[in-house]
Amino acid sequence: MSLLDTASLIVTPNGYKEGKLYSVIPSDGSGDMSVVRATTATRVNSAGLVELVPYNLLTWSEDFTNAAWVATNATVTSNVIVSPSGVQNADLLQSIDTNAPRIRQTTTQTGNNVFTFSCFAKKGNVNFLILRNIAVNVGGGSRAWFNLDTGVVGTVNAGLTASIESVGSGWYRCSISGTTDSSPLNLIDIALSATDNTFTGAANENIYLWGAQLVEGSTAKDYQKTETRLNIPRLDYSNGTCPSLLVEPQRTNLLTYSSSFDNAAWTKVPLGGTALTTVVTANDTISPSGIQDADKIFMSLGGGTTTSDWARLQSQTFNQTSGTSYTISFWAWASQSSEVGKIVRVGIGGNTALLDFTLTATATRFIVTYTAAATGTDSLLFQLRGAQGLASTAEFYLWGAQLEAGAYPTSYIPTTSASVTRNADVISKTGISSLIGQTEGVLFLDLFASAKNNDANTFGTWIFAGDAAENLQIYNLGTTLYWYARNTGGIIIDQTANETLVEGTRYKIAYAYKSGDYALYINGVQKRTSANANVPVAVSQFNLSAGTFGASPVIVKNEYNSVVLFPTRLTNAQLATLTTI
Repeated sequence: MSLLDTASLIVTPNGYKEGKLYSVIPSDGSGDMSVVRATTATRVNSAGLVELVPYNLLTWSEDFTNAAWVATNATVTSNVIVSPSGVQNADLLQSIDTNAPRIRQTTTQTGNNVFTFSCFAKKGNVNFLILRNIAVNVGGGSRAWFNLDTGVVGTVNAGLTASIESVGSGWYRCSISGTTDSSPLNLIDIALSATDNTFTGAANENIYLWGAQLVEGSTAKDYQKTETRLNIPRLDYSNGTCPSLLVEPQRTNLLTYSSSFDNAAWTKVPLGGTALTTVVTANDTISPSGIQDADKIFMSLGGGTTTSDWARLQSQTFNQTSGTSYTISFWAWASQSSEVGKIVRVGIGGNTALLDFTLTATATRFIVTYTAAATGTDSLLFQLRGAQGLASTAEFYLWGAQLEAGAYPTSYIPTTSASVTRNADVISKTGISSLIGQTEGVLFLDLFASAKNNDANTFGTWIFAGDAAENLQIYNLGTTLYWYARNTGGIIIDQTANETLVEGTRYKIAYAYKSGDYALYINGVQKRTSANANVPVAVSQFNLSAGTFGASPVIVKNEYNSVVLFPTRLTNAQLATLTTI
């Protein structure tokens, strides 16, 4: 029998839905973790691409009766027939009169970008599904018709491509793709019709709908169900072929138009001689997102040879606070082989050089952290500057610029006209005293040490069981790992530094507790023991990367491979086996 068979709780980056991370043990739902973030976020997917979580930009993708969908000249009846999921959760869209029956959802499509809108549909008493309004506002919107009887694409308006795919039992997945103009409609419509290339009909005409989706890019991704879109856990593949559960603190990208460097928010006017040049070509190549939305940047000093000669790309101003750490990150790479090895400078306010980065052949995320010297406004610059040893010309691709308050980078936060905040990932479970050993047990975690907390007054908690009065913790302070236990009387059972962590390194950590028999194992090695006789009692809640101890513990960036609770103390030999890499 495996050691894991004796565990009371096992959580891995495995099954999930919106607001929930399923436990492997127990499998009856009593150990499922609650997931709260209340914002979207990004991750690295299994293909190595940066994508939104969730990538489906629509809300309530399977509930067309929800207020997110507005019906016009139509009614929607929920859960009428079995959908492609095998469950009776497909809705009926039915016309009220002859005037363009449809349902609509407001979206947030960015300008000059490619999107794909898809929906599963089945014919009712009429044959045609209409999808529209993904590209430009030409004649009320760009549309495509789909024959749900024959499985053939009908009329397609200019500027769109369309496809239809049979998924069985009379259901089809219909898709349209197109490039938005500079002022997109930010609406998508689903409508019905009795014939091709018409938008009116008779009363009581109907079709069946399920699974609407809007994604960036020119292809329809695997369908992803959404409700509010805000609390889906992030299964991140940054560390290899197996996912880790990505948990991060709240951060704000202070830069606007983070991947739209052609926007006026980014100044291209050079300083110095008139021959200096900065030219931006929008959406010139495929970015690390897998979408053609990376801009090409061309800079030339035009013969300028003094430090007063600048070719620059400068952001809008942002606010910063003296003494605060800030981290800049972005992806950049050479536009062609002749540009590989050229050097471009990143600076703040022009006079503060922070990083000279060398262009490579592949997209590379460059990172630099600095401490603000003064409180006030400043700006970020990419630049060539005369007499500073940089290239005289440089042509490179740029994507995903981010500036955040913090001593390390977090996942990319896309922005347009304003800064954007991604909330902290809070993953917790209450009311599970039966799964936590009350007088003895083991806390085990397998994770990558991906970031550190540099604030000496707060704790970046990795794993926390209990509340402010009674708890068991494994946490990091700076780069150092601690273990901690506390009982009702506020008696500290143990609190000792044991290991200096290395970022990007995998650690298996087991914290065994029992009166007179505490032990801490890391990667197969015993790091600490204690004969303290005290134990916590009445521990009934469990948290990842969050706690309620002391002076407001903070969430730090963590990547969990697995988290396990054992209700009894394992032997030291078992702890060594459990934690061996």
